[in-house]
Amino acid sequence: MAYPGDEIDTEYIQNVHEFCVHNKELEDLIKKIPSVCSNLSGSEDAYEHFSAILDEYQEQPHLLDPHLESMTSTLLDYIRTGGDDQINLVFKYLHWITKVRGYKYVARLFPHEVADLEPVLQLLVKQDKNDAEHWQNRYILLLWLSVVCMVPFDMARFDGASNEKPMLDRIMDTAIMYLTVTDKSRDMAGIVLAKFLSRPDVRDRKLDSFMSMVLKKAKEVDVTVMVGMIELSGYLSVLALIYKHGKRTDVLPYAKPVLDTIISLNLMESNNTLLRKYSIKIVQRVGLAFLKARVASWRYKRGCRSLLNLKENQEKNATSDRTVGDDDTLDDEEYDVPEEIEDVLEQLLGGLKDKDTVVRWSAAKGVGRVTGRLPLELADEIVESILRLFNLGESDGAWHGGCLTLAELGRRGLLLPERLKQVVPVVKKALVYDVKRGSYSVGSHVRDAACYVCWAFARAYEPADIKPYVTDIASALVIASVFDREVNCRRAASAAFQENVGRQGTFPHGIDVITAADFFSIGHRTNAYLNVSVTLASYEEYTLPLIDHLVQEKISHWDIQIRSLTASALSNLTPKAPQHMKDNVLPTLLSQINSIDIFKRHGSIIALAEIIYAFYNISKQENNSVSDFIDQGVIDELKKTTLQIEKSNAFKAVGGDLMRAAVCQLIERVAQSKLPCHNDPVIANWQKLIEEALCYTDSEVRNKAAIALAALTTEYYQEEDGSVKVDKRDELLTRIFSNLSNDNEYTRSGYIKAIGHLPKLLIGGELSQILNNTIKATQIRKSVDAKLSETRADAIVALTKIFSTLGIEKNGNVEYIFCQENIPGVYDALLRSLNDYTIDSRGDVGAWVREASMTAIQVFTSLVVKHDPSLLNPETVKQIFCCLLQQASEKIDRTRDLAGRTMLDLLYHEPSVPHIPHFKELQEIFPETDIRFLNWASASLAFARTVRVLSLPTYKYYVLLGLIVSVGGLTESLVQHSSDCLTSYLKEIENNDQEMEAYTQTLLDLYEKNLQNDRVTIPLLNTLEVLLANSSFGSLVNIEDHPFASKLYSFTRTEISKTHPQKMASAINVFAGLLEFKGKIRKKILQYMMILLCHRIPWVRKSTADRLYMACLTFDDLSEEDVQVEVMDILTETIWDDDVSKLKPERNKLCDLLKVPVPVLKKSAQSSIAKTKSSDDVSESTESKFAVSRLN
Repeated sequence: MAYPGDEIDTEYIQNVHEFCVHNKELEDLIKKIPSVCSNLSGSEDAYEHFSAILDEYQEQPHLLDPHLESMTSTLLDYIRTGGDDQINLVFKYLHWITKVRGYKYVARLFPHEVADLEPVLQLLVKQDKNDAEHWQNRYILLLWLSVVCMVPFDMARFDGASNEKPMLDRIMDTAIMYLTVTDKSRDMAGIVLAKFLSRPDVRDRKLDSFMSMVLKKAKEVDVTVMVGMIELSGYLSVLALIYKHGKRTDVLPYAKPVLDTIISLNLMESNNTLLRKYSIKIVQRVGLAFLKARVASWRYKRGCRSLLNLKENQEKNATSDRTVGDDDTLDDEEYDVPEEIEDVLEQLLGGLKDKDTVVRWSAAKGVGRVTGRLPLELADEIVESILRLFNLGESDGAWHGGCLTLAELGRRGLLLPERLKQVVPVVKKALVYDVKRGSYSVGSHVRDAACYVCWAFARAYEPADIKPYVTDIASALVIASVFDREVNCRRAASAAFQENVGRQGTFPHGIDVITAADFFSIGHRTNAYLNVSVTLASYEEYTLPLIDHLVQEKISHWDIQIRSLTASALSNLTPKAPQHMKDNVLPTLLSQINSIDIFKRHGSIIALAEIIYAFYNISKQENNSVSDFIDQGVIDELKKTTLQIEKSNAFKAVGGDLMRAAVCQLIERVAQSKLPCHNDPVIANWQKLIEEALCYTDSEVRNKAAIALAALTTEYYQEEDGSVKVDKRDELLTRIFSNLSNDNEYTRSGYIKAIGHLPKLLIGGELSQILNNTIKATQIRKSVDAKLSETRADAIVALTKIFSTLGIEKNGNVEYIFCQENIPGVYDALLRSLNDYTIDSRGDVGAWVREASMTAIQVFTSLVVKHDPSLLNPETVKQIFCCLLQQASEKIDRTRDLAGRTMLDLLYHEPSVPHIPHFKELQEIFPETDIRFLNWASASLAFARTVRVLSLPTYKYYVLLGLIVSVGGLTESLVQHSSDCLTSYLKEIENNDQEMEAYTQTLLDLYEKNLQNDRVTIPLLNTLEVLLANSSFGSLVNIEDHPFASKLYSFTRTEISKTHPQKMASAINVFAGLLEFKGKIRKKILQYMMILLCHRIPWVRKSTADRLYMACLTFDDLSEEDVQVEVMDILTETIWDDDVSKLKPERNKLCDLLKVPVPVLKKSAQSSIAKTKSSDDVSESTESKFAVSRLN
């Protein structure tokens, strides 16, 4: 189940398999390599398919193991026998297998016979190290070379002619060459060198010179440039690998020079993470070379760790206090620690504070490994140094590195039980570590590492040794598993708790806890806080720790969502420990209300509010008075607190919005808890605070204030007999009504929200007045109202809340309830709001109003139908469905989705909504399954359905209007899907004269009603352009002087009477499209286009010429055949952005060729302007005042 406001949980495995289900597909792709390798497109597709399949096994790569040997063998055969294209593709396949499964495992599958050494090396030598496209070739060949170079024969036996380099030198030179490249082959070159130099014959001849060369070059490299960093990283990687693969006796002579070089380079100050990581790796491995391999005699031994033998193991160890090994392999007194170890430990302990996790993790492992070879006294000093990292003066990196090191020491048995009394408190602090920095905090990685420490301890210690600390660890882990802000930390804590339950068996209620706080239940923060915590608090061992943690840590958390959840969680936990809440938590919260920390003040106030309400619910269940939990002293303190907050100017200081919202929430809960404040002067003060908050700029504060006002008036505006205090109500309503028309957006919005939350007690007797004022707030009555779309939407929402508050009664009193007298007025207001298309700089802001109206219609209609369907008249239902289908055809995805879902809900409502036009047809077009499965936000799916409604006469106009707005929209996908659906529909009806006539008449009606309405006409012109270009009007084009074309031409002329660039461009395209129609209309259009060829605006002239040229190409009968070429030459060769006086002769020549009367100048410019508006005459001048000869 999902919970609102939760973080998105991405920690899940998308592909889970029980075995490799794609092995046959992978084998087929490999077999196709010879056939696709020469085709670039085919090889790329095959490679992408192959890599996509393997990626599914990133989480379970072991499932590939049974099939990798055969796949690798086939691929290597292709390398031996194929050409360059085939080899390149094979190496890409092998690299991807290596990426998914790991190079160490794949290397085992490569052949390592003597005969493979020379071919592999030759193929590697042929490669171009600067070829960035085929770096996978070099990577795989170096990996293969790292295997075959270890053949158990002296390298001298592979030497050829005397003039050739020895095989040993060839391998060394080749690997060294790739040690400083920029791609991944650099890493593999280091592995080749490290393994090769570990051979006895190579070690004796090359190791000394190689180490000298590497150390010398490492000192000479310029690490201030990227090239130098890359080169140095290659040298450092091979040093680290040599100390990993080489024998201690072989590398010990170079340990001190290597250590001195690394320290002198001072790489820990570098910004390059890779260099710092290699530095730590080398230092720790050099340190291990200084110390003899030994098992520390003092280390802690747990013994058998099998879970199957846990009980037997516990009984066996219960009789023994031995925690230190008896088989002392080497006494501490007989072992000298080299002086260099001090430098090693200094570097490693410094690495624990590094800013990057990979460096800290490497340092932690290094500390663990080195400590395992040291005497007890030195090891204890290391533990002491690590514990000093856990102080608030250190960075979060130091805390994280310290946790990782403690886990490593515990896992290796190097952290003795005697140290647990210092370690456990430190780990508890780390489990709640959170430091705010600006607008965020750091510490989640520290808390995650602390969970790892607890997990490691579960495996490291016997139950008897960990038992004294079980309560502390268990409580800390339970707290982290439900109250941590980050999902990964909650899950890490849950996993650590589960490990302790399984390994230790001593955690209180272990099985019950891990059942309640499992991986999924704690994945949702809201569920973890409000539900799982309540379940865990049922066990007394965890009740008080959970509550105290919330009060001490989470109340003052920097994240407002955490503080809100904390308040709600404390409310839910109150029944688990009411006395503790009363005696300890309430006084603590009251003392924190005046804290200088704004977060603590805010958290304390909202927590107080929720706890008070929780006490009220407890007392209500037990039939007791709330005063049993909240005495008069607490109530007085609450009254005093609100006054103090106001006097301290906390509402005007930084965080004033938080304080206003918190105080409103406190007032709300105090009123809902029915605390005895009736007739107290503080009520007037609280109402003043609420009304000030109603005018605040923050929407959330206004919402809280409106809710608080409703709660306050419900409880404290009642007489003892339950009737309303009339004078108080009238004063409040007067203030509300006066502010519903306030020019300030925030004030108006706040009071509109307030009227929506009014309780039934206050509305009763004043419903008509309230409705009239609220309906007025939904309308645009003056210029300022048009800018306040949000307030109009709020007014619709307020109406919706009033419906839900009062309900419906057919013959009820118009002043107390919705009835047959006032229902029509409400529907009129809602339907009027569905036509709100206000646009400002933010876009179509009227959509907020339309969406609120659709929601209101759904709620109100459902209430009406459930009470008495006869209250709905046919015309109202018709208008509802017409408007909803129009909105379901428009361009905004969010609005379309809401309209579609609302329409379907009413279409299949139970009981049925009466008087729905074409009810059966609508159900056929929109089957009931669409309620669940139709995605209205998808343009392709939605328009495919709504376009079918065009066949229903009642809805044709409205759906066509919506589709036109979509077809003429700006988004490419929206235009494509809507235009495709509309043109497809017209193709279906092109042979149905009746349907086509109805469609074209509706289109003309729509055009005529919306002339000069840019919201409709601009997309309408674009739509006409699309339809005409697709020849969507069927046989109409062949009918001489069809009225559709004439009216369309006339309406378009009227629409562009005032030059509008966007309209003019679309109109020219429409005129060109209309040339397809036969009869006199074609001459009229050509005549007007001749006029446009000499328009005062150059781009109009050019656009007209272009479209006329395309029309001549498209319609063969536009001009006579013998002049067609000349017409097209004039249109293409004339420079139409030239001076108009130069263009007129060419234009006039076109008129003669097309047999169109030549436009002539009018004598009176003024009269020409007047006649332009009512006839086809247009004045011809530099001011675009053309006249034409009479055509009729």
